[in-house]
Amino acid sequence: MAIFSLLFYIGMLMSYIHGLLLFESPEIARLAGSNYQGSFLAFVIANLCLTVHRLFYTLLPFRSQVILTATVGKICIAFIFLFYVAYVAITLTPLACVEFCPAHFFFFFRRATLLLVVARLNELSNYAIGIVNVTAYTIMFTTLFIRGSLTFRRNSEIRMTVQAAIVSACELVFFLYWQYGPSANDYWELPEFWQHTLDGYSMLIYYDVLILPYMIFNQNVKKEIRNLFCKPKYTSPLVCSLQLSSKK
Repeated sequence: MAIFSLLFYIGMLMSYIHGLLLFESPEIARLAGSNYQGSFLAFVIANLCLTVHRLFYTLLPFRSQVILTATVGKICIAFIFLFYVAYVAITLTPLACVEFCPAHFFFFFRRATLLLVVARLNELSNYAIGIVNVTAYTIMFTTLFIRGSLTFRRNSEIRMTVQAAIVSACELVFFLYWQYGPSANDYWELPEFWQHTLDGYSMLIYYDVLILPYMIFNQNVKKEIRNLFCKPKYTSPLVCSLQLSSKK
């Protein structure tokens, strides 16, 4: 998931640089668009696989190790990467096209043979985010509560529950916006320019919203960030040995 998030951010940065420099390059525009949509879909699939993995370990804690073997994990990872490569490759052909408009700083689907397929994939990803993930986490926490594994008496349990609840609520909000918002419903009567612009920024906010709860509530993530920016203080072994010898 982190790899595809990084690909998405790098692609967005390249796109904005392309737009700011104001030079025409259809190849860069198409490559940026393919990476933009391909990395998003691959991210959603990876997130869905992670949700299914957690659901299995919640519902079938003893059989999950037999079902979800290392081979299954490798197959899932390989499939996600192959999907990303295949999506980018196909959208770079005349069959389908996702393109960045440097003049207006937004992405759009150009009319092509597989436009309907690309649009359906985008719609399925929305449902995976808003319906499948939210339903799965609801089932998980309900099961844990019924079994007595989730008591809300420890701070770690409360943080984990709040973190998952915020992420699920945000995913549901994004699903409702993408499926029933200005770009999907003529009721709003927004100009096409603003529809594409809002879609692009909503995608960017989506990645940020998923990361923030982990950074705020997850102690392991906070510890890793702290270690990354704050160098630990080490005492030199030579100094310690000299101090001990002097005491003797």
